[in-house]
Amino acid sequence: MPSTQKYGTAVGQLPDILKQYTKDCIRAQPSDIIQWSTDYFITMATGELRPGRSKEEKEKSLPPCKVTLTPGLLRALHSQVNGRLIVQSKEIEQKWNDLGLPHDILRRIMTVGGFGTEIEWMKFFALGCSTIDSNITNAMKYAFEILSSNEESGRIPYTTFRFLYSYLAMIDGEIHRSQIEKMLNNIERQVAESDGLVKVSDFTSNCR
Repeated sequence: MPSTQKYGTAVGQLPDILKQYTKDCIRAQPSDIIQWSTDYFITMATGELRPGRSKEEKEKSLPPCKVTLTPGLLRALHSQVNGRLIVQSKEIEQKWNDLGLPHDILRRIMTVGGFGTEIEWMKFFALGCSTIDSNITNAMKYAFEILSSNEESGRIPYTTFRFLYSYLAMIDGEIHRSQIEKMLNNIERQVAESDGLVKVSDFTSNCR
């Protein structure tokens, strides 16, 4: 039977264990979190994830999972930028690596955006949404979800909406300029009568 001392040690380490588990889970973004978590703690129990092992050794021991850009990870990146308009490419690359995201996705975003050493963050953010879902309507829905402080209402300032939609429509290249302007003008009139915030429903109703 395990000694009281071992139990005490385990309890004392619990906050650090849960903190590391949360970080690893966010990076892995498993599709089946229950199975992944089961495998994770079994691996930990065998000592393969014990403290003191190198980062490379720990990563090899983690349950396998395809890592890709998700709304949660894009939200994490956005919160780390902390409202800045311009971000250095090296900083974004470092944050990207910290989240364990694939380099090919970052290269694709950098190429499509034509970014250099200084990156206009909201353009990068828009392309991140488009990476999650290439359909412009769905990409904008993700933008609403990530940027809104209230996930239920999903509202963002009109100026932010206009910038993101105009940029993604320009990148898309398949939406006629007159259609873009018509939508933007319709939504601007709608929100002018309220608080200047655009709801997801304002956008989707004008997509029909």
